[in-house]
Amino acid sequence: MNSRQPTRERILYAAAELFRRQGYAGTGLNQIVAAAQAPFGSLYHHYPGGKQQLAEEVIEVGGAFFQALVTAVYDAEGTPVRSPLSHSTSPAPTSRCAARQTVSSTDGPPR
Repeated sequence: MNSRQPTRERILYAAAELFRRQGYAGTGLNQIVAAAQAPFGSLYHHYPGGKQQLAEEVIEVGGAFFQALVTAVYDAEGTPVRSPLSHSTSPAPTSRCAARQTVSSTDGPPR
């Protein structure tokens, strides 16, 4: 992890990698701040909603990255870009709403 990156980015990228490898439920906040080489308090400074808010942002940022990647690939091929949800008659949920639903459904039973 590059310590010259802003702390918020280091936390976000560390969380994304740990969630990918270990899953949401299998990743602890102490692991995230250790991997990010950040003080524990900075996690709550940047993400006052804690682990859930952090996971929501991981999903949003990751989704935006992959959307841009797919758009670039399709544009390079000369293929029209169409939303995968364009056939749906109901409005698509906002990314924050979808992220919150995803995080909530993977959190497991309350302890």
